Amino acid sequence: MSDDYAALLTTLIVTVLAVGTIQVYTLMRGYGQSQTEEVRATTEAQQRVMEALRQGQSPAPEDLERCHLSMASVAGVSVKNSVALGALLVWTTTVAVLGGQQIKILRWAASAEHPKDPHLAKMSFYAVTGAIILLLLEGLVRAFVRTFSEQWTLLQPVRQYPRSERARATAVARRFVKTGQMPDPEPSATTSPQPPARL
Repeated sequence: MSDDYAALLTTLIVTVLAVGTIQVYTLMRGYGQSQTEEVRATTEAQQRVMEALRQGQSPAPEDLERCHLSMASVAGVSVKNSVALGALLVWTTTVAVLGGQQIKILRWAASAEHPKDPHLAKMSFYAVTGAIILLLLEGLVRAFVRTFSEQWTLLQPVRQYPRSERARATAVARRFVKTGQMPDPEPSATTSPQPPARL
């Protein structure tokens, strides 16, 4: 450990803490805004449904769909919650480790004779390197989570159909691509049976 190395480590630690804090802040802010907007829209739709039912009227279809989608997207919300909580936990741990290393470096710099202390130099190197890698990974994970969340939301209307109907639609599309001809309409599996003819 030398004075120059201690100064370099201090600069890197402060830089990593500043950049990481900005990244976590933007992540949590964007997450909070999207959750607030989701709750606002769902609450308004639920209020309109309850008011319509109270007045003996039929609720608007879009309000019913909004209420249903909000209940059906619990898995997507839980993924967002776990990712945001995980990012906050990882960042809190990183801050604690870097802060501890910085305190040790300051204690070393304050000592009168400046002992060599190779263990402190090695551990500080590992801590700073790990924090820089986490900052780089955070960008990749954020992009992946955003893409997954957007795709999950877009797929919700399709997932409301039974699996058999989705499989049938896929098979019809595949047959059309292979043959180039429009397929004959197939009877729906969900069609209600016709009443028997009277004699």
